[in-house]
Amino acid sequence: MGCRNVAKGQAALQELHEQTGYQNAELWTIDLSDFDTVKAFVDKFEADGGRLDILVENAGIAIRRYEATKDGWESTIQVNNLAPELLTLLLLPRMIATAREHGTAPRIVVVTSGLHYWARIEKKVLDSGKIVSTLGSKEYSLSDSPGMRSRYDISKLLNVFFVRALAKRIQSQGIVANAVDPGFCVSDIRRELRGVQWVLTTLMEKAIAFTTEEGSRQLVWAAVAEENEKSLNGGYISTSRLEENETMGILDMLDPRVGFIVREHLSQA
Repeated sequence: MGCRNVAKGQAALQELHEQTGYQNAELWTIDLSDFDTVKAFVDKFEADGGRLDILVENAGIAIRRYEATKDGWESTIQVNNLAPELLTLLLLPRMIATAREHGTAPRIVVVTSGLHYWARIEKKVLDSGKIVSTLGSKEYSLSDSPGMRSRYDISKLLNVFFVRALAKRIQSQGIVANAVDPGFCVSDIRRELRGVQWVLTTLMEKAIAFTTEEGSRQLVWAAVAEENEKSLNGGYISTSRLEENETMGILDMLDPRVGFIVREHLSQA
């Protein structure tokens, strides 16, 4: 288990032991707001980690003010995107080796959010030719543009984009990458909300939110579900199903030629 806050990590390990009896879990420190700790985590795994079958990347922040990391990036972009992506790519050789040596299909699970549907990236950002660099800059984050107001939603959209791009490149290596939405859950990620937003969110949590444990079931499904692995690769998962599959099913009912076209031309090799 990789965790920035040692005290919270130890509490999670204790709860895991008490509820399941499992005693072999370990806590390793990693702070996604510091690229050096990401690289140190990978170095430790290379030395002590062994095989790697499942990588679940669940860390994230949601803040509406500009904060720079020690590496000079806007915090949300680094913690939610760049650092997890760096971790994924540096651990990828170990996952490829695991697939070859043990005949398994390791999985990379990136936790995103349904809020990615609401993300809007300004045209000037798209036209900049350096989308991530622009979003992660102090100048843009403090500008009169949407700046930080939609930063979390955009970071979750970038999660989906990363998984789609990665999946295309690793499909020949026997590895599966997917993005999963745990749903609206009770979570500390909204701890910085204040005023009316805090009141509304608190009421929503009491009325409709999943518990943290219920939300975590989506992560487990994405990591171990016995689905067709080719269909899971690059998929966006919500409520324990591939959302794309639902759309294809609807279109296939409208015209059976859709199913034939998908099987013949869109299925991954």
